[in-house]
Amino acid sequence: MAKYRKVDPRIWTDIKFRSLSRDSRYFFLYLLTSPHSTAWGAYVLNDLYIQADLEYTPKQIKECWKECVQRNLVLRCETTFLICFKNWFKFNPPTNKKSSMACVRGIMSLQKCETLSRYCKESCFLKEQVANGSLTMFEQVEDEQEQEQEQEHGKPDNEKDIEEHLENGNGILKFKKEMPIPSYFHLTDEMRKYAAEKNINLDLEEFTEDMILSCQAKGYKYKNWYAVWQKWITKEWKRKKPIIQNPNISKHVPECNKEYTNDPC
Repeated sequence: MAKYRKVDPRIWTDIKFRSLSRDSRYFFLYLLTSPHSTAWGAYVLNDLYIQADLEYTPKQIKECWKECVQRNLVLRCETTFLICFKNWFKFNPPTNKKSSMACVRGIMSLQKCETLSRYCKESCFLKEQVANGSLTMFEQVEDEQEQEQEQEHGKPDNEKDIEEHLENGNGILKFKKEMPIPSYFHLTDEMRKYAAEKNINLDLEEFTEDMILSCQAKGYKYKNWYAVWQKWITKEWKRKKPIIQNPNISKHVPECNKEYTNDPC
């Protein structure tokens, strides 16, 4: 996925953008280009990251959210912390079919909510993408959202397969038997914390996306997908991290003693 985000110069003459306060303008540009952003214009962002990146106070962040949401510059779910830009693909269109499908899969992997459903409905690009047979993406999102809302008032339909639901808001399930990777599997704050504790210096968004696509393509099944992510990223970091040579090991190689060997030097 692209590591760059496009910002149209016309943003500086946009009426909505110009009506924002100075803090909110900087805030909105951060949302468009933050290190947590994705190539499909929808991602999870906790206010704690904003505080750390922009050094804004909670009060400043609250006012900035209010201005941006009221002007319909960004869609936001206060429950899942999901944010979406409905005009994202107008300025950041996929460059090829492979990128388009990756964007579709990325969006479908997000936790379902009303904000995501609205994003899929209002995006012209997403309306044109068929996610599953005759269902358009926003129809499929709505169906999954309705199923999740029904399950909130009772036990999950597959309760025989589910061992434990992790009550941390990330929607990841542990299963009694091996199951395919859930459609809502995504990078969470808990995963970022694990990577930080292990000093793993990788592009977490890119790694997680590649893992999801690989598991979907190869049909892998596991009981605990969070544990699988931990194992895979730890293994990948061991493979890619730079090797630090011990400075105490001498690089000097002694010359051959021609008096006692026939080997050429």
